[in-house]
This record gives sequence, C-alpha cells and structure tokens, in this order.
Amino acid sequence: MRKREAMFIAWLKRNRAGKMLNVCRRKLRHLELSEDVLASFPSGMICIQRQYGEEFVRLEDRTWADEFAKAHQVMVLHHAQHFKQKKYLL
Repeated sequence: MRKREAMFIAWLKRNRAGKMLNVCRRKLRHLELSEDVLASFPSGMICIQRQYGEEFVRLEDRTWADEFAKAHQVMVLHHAQHFKQKKYLL
C-alpha cells in the first residue's frame, strides 16, 4: 500500500508538484487507492486548495517527497526522463 502511495507522490512531484483534484482522483483510481490517502499524509506535506475556481492538490514539501519515494524504492524521474517513459507511468 505504501509503495502505491509513494508512486502517487512521485507522480505528483514529476508534474510540477501539483495537479487539479479531478486529475489526481483518476491517478488514485489507476493506482487502486482511495481519495482518503490524500488526508493520510503528514500535515503540511500535501494540501488541497482552491485556485482559479478549481480544487488543486499541491505538494508542499518536495524534499519530503523525494525521501518518501526513495524509502519505498520509487524513482522520481528527471523531467527529461518523464517524456520517454510517460506511457508507462499513466
């Protein structure tokens, strides 16, 4: 379960550390996680805020995200690698 959460965190960090909530919901369903996972992370690491009339999930602490992903053996790819492996990540 934590590995899937780490995959979500790595995905969020690769995508400029934030995405609209509806996009995150689709990614969570793809990883077979519930939306409650967003609230299960430590306080101050992930926040949901309203931006431009939409709810937006934002990663607050990028250093924590790197450490969390590494602790669960999930790679946080560099942006150049993201395009080469995009079909495998989504």
